[in-house]
Amino acid sequence: MSPPITIVSVLKKIGADLVIEPEEEMAQKMAVRLVTPHLNDIMVLDSYFTIAEAEVPQKWEDRTLIDIDMRRKFGVTLLVIKNGGKVNASPTGDTLLRKGDTIVIGAPIFFSTSLCFRPVAFATINDAPCSLQIKVVSM
Repeated sequence: MSPPITIVSVLKKIGADLVIEPEEEMAQKMAVRLVTPHLNDIMVLDSYFTIAEAEVPQKWEDRTLIDIDMRRKFGVTLLVIKNGGKVNASPTGDTLLRKGDTIVIGAPIFFSTSLCFRPVAFATINDAPCSLQIKVVSM
């Protein structure tokens, strides 16, 4: 049985290097958003890595990055801290997270407990099923 003919397959056969499917991308973002309302945004870079933006969890408020130790404990890397109009693109270990901060983290898609998320939702990215994590659990 031959694979179904799709607009994407036709465009690729005639030489398109990149085919953007806004409906599919938006559907994936909405699925993640519905499952993870605490995330402001999520960007899947490829089948292995994602960047997510979220409000600082209440349990992390008024704690330093050294104290939280998110890379070792959760397998994520803090990229940016935003608060109001200020952006800290190079936070240090003694940086204090505060109520109202927004954090941007990078992590492998298959992390199991990162930032209190657990694998529960599945989506298709590049025709390969992959876990998009995502259920809040207590720390």
